[in-house]
Amino acid sequence: MKKKWILFFLPILALASCQSPEVTTPASSFSSEEERISLPSENNRLLLLNQETDKSLLQYQKDEVFILPILRRTTKEFLFSYREIDRYDDGFLELLPNGFFGNFPTDGSGNNQLPGLKNIVVDFLSPTNESLSLRYGSSSPSESEIVSLQSGVSFDFFDQDPAYFCLSNLGTHSFYIKAITLRFYR
Repeated sequence: MKKKWILFFLPILALASCQSPEVTTPASSFSSEEERISLPSENNRLLLLNQETDKSLLQYQKDEVFILPILRRTTKEFLFSYREIDRYDDGFLELLPNGFFGNFPTDGSGNNQLPGLKNIVVDFLSPTNESLSLRYGSSSPSESEIVSLQSGVSFDFFDQDPAYFCLSNLGTHSFYIKAITLRFYR
């Protein structure tokens, strides 16, 4: 009789342990400057960079570092740094070998942060099925270990609350990035 009860409760216990951990919103420690840098009014918890993004400001010279400004609800712009990219009409951009795309501190005062970053999903094509590299941190994108991203699979930051991220192509072939989706706690 005990074996039947154990077999009955075992699947229930397994289901309970598979639930995702409860993620709480970080304490309201955002400065007034960070609150002014708000996300687009259409959806304040999502930033989507894809083929619909205005790419007319992108520079395609291979060996220089450039800035892509993304307009906000306020007059302040959010700046993405990039290098070694090319046009990709069916998506956002082609990330060439040794290329990167991310937000970096624009000066020593901590500007250009992404407060409340919850997760990132990058939808990309790779001719060799390689992984895209992600670095992230609270004061620069290179503070953390390098994480390998699979196309279309969410990477959750949980309670790490990084302010910066950087996508890097450490391989020998291009990545064709269709979309970068950033989700925020608020």
